[in-house]
Amino acid sequence: MRKFIKWSNKKAIETVARHVQDSPSNLKEAFTRVAEELDTTQSAVSQAWYGGLRNKVKGFTVKSTSFKSVNTKNEKRVGVSTPIHESIVSTHKFDGMRVVTIKQYFVA
Repeated sequence: MRKFIKWSNKKAIETVARHVQDSPSNLKEAFTRVAEELDTTQSAVSQAWYGGLRNKVKGFTVKSTSFKSVNTKNEKRVGVSTPIHESIVSTHKFDGMRVVTIKQYFVA
């Protein structure tokens, strides 16, 4: 049986911080390793992270002069209006329409 974790516990916060800092670009993998170490589920770790634990982990933000954000998946980009460069990645026909995939570059 999986155990209940008190996420305000210093050991739990340090464990999450260590694994997130080891793989900041793959949070799911970090959550899986935390779950194994703390004997809980990956979804419990994910819920704790997005529910507020991310604000307790120092040194993990995406930041520029006009934009600052804690790493979240679907957060709206603030302060960025127009791309500085665009390139066409692919183009193909689908149901009689032309589908074009464009990669846009923004100043961060």
